[in-house]
Amino acid sequence: MSKARYRRTLEIRNEPPEDTRQEFREKLEDLQNDDTPNPDDMHVLNVTGKQLHRLTSTKNVELIRAVSDHQPDSINELAEKLERGYKEVHRNVSQLEEMGVLELEQDGRSKKPVFGYDEIDIQISL
Repeated sequence: MSKARYRRTLEIRNEPPEDTRQEFREKLEDLQNDDTPNPDDMHVLNVTGKQLHRLTSTKNVELIRAVSDHQPDSINELAEKLERGYKEVHRNVSQLEEMGVLELEQDGRSKKPVFGYDEIDIQISL
């Protein structure tokens, strides 16, 4: 019997950290008792309002989509694909890496930007 493939989701939240931790504990308990998605298939980042604003900027959303769709071998290749300057793209990639949204894999002399998810789910606590 084959298991269904679950979408890898990056969950972005803007809420008190203790709320995120408590919910994560509850999900882990549920996973131990149930045939639900692998916890490795979901990653939760709790970001500040400023980080959320930066993440959802038009240029950063475009950048994340380009990394996901085209899987560029370097930041330079990504800048060319986006038709933007290398310095600007490098700065944006660095910010997204710092937040935990993108990873940079060393590939020879280049750093390859990687987005390891199928989707981003953004939740804002009111």
